[in-house]
Amino acid sequence: MPRVGDKRSKRLADTPEQFSGQRAGEPAGLTTSEYVRMAIHRKLWQDALTESRRVAVPRARAKGVFTDEDVFALIS
Repeated sequence: MPRVGDKRSKRLADTPEQFSGQRAGEPAGLTTSEYVRMAIHRKLWQDALTESRRVAVPRARAKGVFTDEDVFALIS
């Protein structure tokens, strides 16, 4: 358990004004919790896409697929 004064024990924000998520969610009518939940969801999808590309791109290049036209030729 982190001790008081330990860097790990500090909160993300002590006041709502310090957390930009609250201001960022206002135009869309989102609460801070909803905004953070959506941001985490978006980040998880981005990470999944990055991982998929990390695996798929070398396989595609090995098969000679380099451009959109190459993909189109394969699927049409």
